[in-house]
Formats: sequence, C-alpha cells, structure tokens
Amino acid sequence: MSVFDPEAFLDATINETFETKYPLVPDDEYEAILGEPIVFVGLSKEKGEPYAKLTIPYLIDDLKVEQATGLKMITVRQQFFLQAEFHPDGSIARLLNGPGKNIKLGRVRAAVGQENPPWNMRMLNGSGPVRVKVRIGLAQDKVTEVNEVVNVAKI
Repeated sequence: MSVFDPEAFLDATINETFETKYPLVPDDEYEAILGEPIVFVGLSKEKGEPYAKLTIPYLIDDLKVEQATGLKMITVRQQFFLQAEFHPDGSIARLLNGPGKNIKLGRVRAAVGQENPPWNMRMLNGSGPVRVKVRIGLAQDKVTEVNEVVNVAKI
C-alpha cells in the first residue's frame, strides 16, 4: 500500500470539470432515516438578539430518487428556528415548551416515537424511518434551487 502524499495530490493536474449544482429530488413524499442534527446559534442582524436554528438531514434511499438524480442515496434537509431561552453569553439555556413553542421539533420527535423524556437531540441520529415531504425551493440567494423538507410524519 502506498503512502498518501498531500503535496503530490495538491500538485496533480485535473483535466475534468466539476458539477456546480446538486441534483434535485422531485417534489414528493419519501421514506427517510434521520442523520445527525446540527444546531447553529447566532445573533440577529436587526436587534442583535440570539437565535438558534436546527438543521436535520434526512437520508433517502429510493429508486425514484436514484433514477432522477443518478445517486443511490441522497440527503435532504429540514431547517427551522428553535424557541429557546439564552444565557447572557448567547448560548442556549433551555428549549421552550408549551402552546405554540417548538412545534416543528415536536413533530419530528413524534414522527420517530421520541415524545417522552428523558430525551436529547443526538437521539434523532439514525432514527426512523419517517415519511418526509420534499419540495424544491429557493436558497437564501433567491436564485439557486434546493430541496427542502416541509413536513415529517410517522410511518
């Protein structure tokens, strides 16, 4: 077995072009498994207030998707804001619960049968299968088409 030489790799000539767009999953409902959730915490541009956004990847292995994209497995994402209380340093103190609070997260937990405590977000990774509704929407640049998960349900 040869030893990888990063310098040689960086100097290697590439004579091919690369894709610039991800293949899109057709609008429809699919069976999926949840990937590892990602939480982003930031400050709003308008008021400088903290916010938290959750991204949940869903892995789809479906013949219709494979025929449309040329990929055996593809990942689509669901993103939404979390209602939370924050520490003075901007970190999350706790998630809020009650009427109108964290509904989308509650739907995800219900879809994977994880409504009851104790619970943590890492438990979502690998859970499912669930039924996801996927649609094609626009990225933040308002030009690039991307897939969005707009609903999650128990199978």
